[in-house]
Amino acid sequence: LDQAVQIPFNVPGATGLCCTICGSLLVDKGAVVFQEGHVWEGAAAVLYTLPLETKLEQGSQQPGGSGVHVGNQERITLSQGSATIARVACGTCTVLVGWYFVQAPKNTGQSGKYGFVRDSIQPTGSGRIVKYVNVDCKDGVDKLVAEYMRQHGIVGMAAAFMSHGSSNTSFLLARGWGLASSPDLCAPFFKEELKQDVRMTPDTPMRVASVSKPITSVAIMRLVEKGMLKLDSLMFPMVCARYGREFILADPRVQTITVSHLLGHLSGGWSNSKDCPSFAWPEVSSEQLIEKVFGTIKLNHMPGTTQMYSNFGYFLLARIIENVVRGGNREGPTYEKWVQQTLFAQCGIKGFVEGVDKRNNVKYFNASLQKGSTSLAYNLEPALLHPDLIERMDGGGGWVLSVKDLVIFIHTVLHSDKLVNESSRRIMFSSQLGGVAGQGRGWCYNQHAVFHTGQMSGTAAVVVHTSQCKGKTWALLVNSGTVEIGSLDNFGWKILERLLAN
Repeated sequence: LDQAVQIPFNVPGATGLCCTICGSLLVDKGAVVFQEGHVWEGAAAVLYTLPLETKLEQGSQQPGGSGVHVGNQERITLSQGSATIARVACGTCTVLVGWYFVQAPKNTGQSGKYGFVRDSIQPTGSGRIVKYVNVDCKDGVDKLVAEYMRQHGIVGMAAAFMSHGSSNTSFLLARGWGLASSPDLCAPFFKEELKQDVRMTPDTPMRVASVSKPITSVAIMRLVEKGMLKLDSLMFPMVCARYGREFILADPRVQTITVSHLLGHLSGGWSNSKDCPSFAWPEVSSEQLIEKVFGTIKLNHMPGTTQMYSNFGYFLLARIIENVVRGGNREGPTYEKWVQQTLFAQCGIKGFVEGVDKRNNVKYFNASLQKGSTSLAYNLEPALLHPDLIERMDGGGGWVLSVKDLVIFIHTVLHSDKLVNESSRRIMFSSQLGGVAGQGRGWCYNQHAVFHTGQMSGTAAVVVHTSQCKGKTWALLVNSGTVEIGSLDNFGWKILERLLAN
């Protein structure tokens, strides 16, 4: 079996920009990132260069598409100094998509560059090349994984399996396949200073998306065990205390939401089934997001009566954790820092919440196969899913861990009292609404397993613990959005079957 399976990928050879509102082409080819991390009038934005032959004159239309309309020049003041800009609108629907630096602030090198607000643009490829990624096959598991990656167009994948009773360093399997990143697979539109391919390993930290929720659940139960928090405590006063202010409510029923409601997705609203509030208003801070959601979005149901899966609910739990561990003060450890110091340190693992200044060399490919959702979480190209937005997700979807550290964490929660005790486990692995299977408090459960999945643009994650097969715990992470989460979950069981057959 010592052979390699070649997985082909279509790579954009030239890339343009299209309008996310109407889908019309804004720039037909050759847009290249000049500088990321911009904030333009409160919105996350990115600056581009265009080919020298591309001339977007005032009021012009871009050849080959509907193009853009460049408006009148105006003088503005930026943090770097004064500038002359012209606002740029979609040539079809006339929505503002960005600006053009007629004369940028001195010493910035931005004159003649075009800027686009991230939410207003989507990449589009024209002309494609093919790159082959080799996956070495040394045994039956490698061959099984290689074929699955080929079928689903997965760039990189990592898996770790552990038996019940194992030490935290004894894995049945811990491997990576394919690539964590590649300069060839990053469209020229988003290409960064990558010099060579980076192989995927089981130690490669990756986004775990909603698998962050079990981590937050354990953090809450830890505080409950320590007598620092009660499950029936009301959410609203603690969130207000976290920011030292009162928030205006569009729905007074928000005041009746408890910690337990948030853990069990029983807040009565803020669902991510369509438009996830956690991905709304990507340009604003956490405090401003709370202000907007509380002030403009009404609940769908009375809290405690109906389960509606909510990323925003877990974002609020992270704010509650901050309020509690800070003793009601505005200054103190962040949710991320407290989890690292209190939970991860006990397990001997590392993890972080992604942000602009906290990134690694993993790249994410292809928008996710999430049906029926219009959320940016799933439908935006991964390169446009800004780290600031992931960082703001923290308690609901912001963690980055390696597959090995993720399994060690889950194994520690389930098989020791280092982090939480048996009483807390029973609470987490059950629902206030009852039933032998369903959504518990931060975990999903059925008669045979406790588990959770996570998915956002360019990312899919699964963690499972089963009492079957003498007890096994495993996790799978991929950096491609081309696989449905149910398929990845099922594939983990196939890997286990192959391992047990050896």
